[in-house]
Amino acid sequence: KFNERQISLLQYLNGDSAEKTSLKMHINTNQISKNTALKDLKSLVADGFLEIKKQGKFVYYYPTAKIRSLFD
Repeated sequence: KFNERQISLLQYLNGDSAEKTSLKMHINTNQISKNTALKDLKSLVADGFLEIKKQGKFVYYYPTAKIRSLFD
């Protein structure tokens, strides 16, 4: 269901609930295109694992409590 990029992102975010990611961070970490990164993040938002919060002109993705259920 998840690809390797999404799994590593979920593991990273599960380690610290105050952690966040952004489109740019996901692109740079995985060396992927903007479209691929957007697809990864949108899919995790749709499944309820990430929530979007805008801070000024920036958009950040924060983990939801649902991530913990994957690792328990």
